[in-house]
Amino acid sequence: MKGGCIINTLCIYHTSEIKIKNFIKKFFNLFRKLPIELVDYIENNDNLKYKNIDKFKINNCGYQIYLWDFLDHRWKYNFKHSFKKKFYIKKNIGKIKCDIQEINNLINSKSNLGNFKNLDEVVIKNSDELISSLTEENLIKNIKHKESKIFHTSNEFLTFTAYNNKLTWNNNGGSHHFMAARYIAQKLNKKIKIEATLEIQYLNSKFIINLFEEYSIFLINHIKNEDNYSNREIIDNDPLINELKKMKIEYRKCFDKENKEDFIFLFLKNNDKKEKKIINLLNQNNYINVKNYFTEYLKEQEKNLYRKWGN
Repeated sequence: MKGGCIINTLCIYHTSEIKIKNFIKKFFNLFRKLPIELVDYIENNDNLKYKNIDKFKINNCGYQIYLWDFLDHRWKYNFKHSFKKKFYIKKNIGKIKCDIQEINNLINSKSNLGNFKNLDEVVIKNSDELISSLTEENLIKNIKHKESKIFHTSNEFLTFTAYNNKLTWNNNGGSHHFMAARYIAQKLNKKIKIEATLEIQYLNSKFIINLFEEYSIFLINHIKNEDNYSNREIIDNDPLINELKKMKIEYRKCFDKENKEDFIFLFLKNNDKKEKKIINLLNQNNYINVKNYFTEYLKEQEKNLYRKWGN
């Protein structure tokens, strides 16, 4: 009988000891510090700080790349969530009539449109011979140019992007003569109406707001091999990527072909205790949280989304 009591007592003691150890383990896990390698890498590696976000805010002519383009449909990732085509909403409005002054962007030109803030700058610098005479005769001459099809048919397409207030003619040619006609008409105070099919493209605000409620998203510069741009099979072998993998933190690696640089979107869950510590660490060390970037464009979009055409 005594032996049985002793065994039972030992079992109870052993069970209690395990429970106490588990409790202590869980308790200290709550306050466990981040891996020292990760902390050191973030705090002492200034090269990780992405410093050129302003290039994704440039609102020049032509096709512009924004941060959400890297998360939408243009790239492949190792990431459990699919963002494919979730950032944009497209709405076909049908035929509209508008004045050519309302068209403030083109998609194709022999000129490098991205170097210019507006269409007037392009024609003044690169085609001044087309606007040398500010007369109705010269206006008609530019309008009659065969490649400026938007003047000769109603089958052309316009896209309005509400987040940057751009109404773009999706042209295949005739850019300089169109810009010249637009410039001369403005100087002569002449209204030139065209008819085309309009598509409105805007950011999915509900999706973006929900995304940032779940995540804090940081933009991290990725240290890369400068000689390996021809082959973008990027090997995840740097200390940051290794630590992210160990901690099972979600990230996306992107490559900006135009600027020959790659960077990382780091997705940290706002409600995860461990990842909150990383959020605080990144904020304390002035890493870029992209929420403000997205918020800025959502505000701009709200101002432009219900714009009326042809007034």
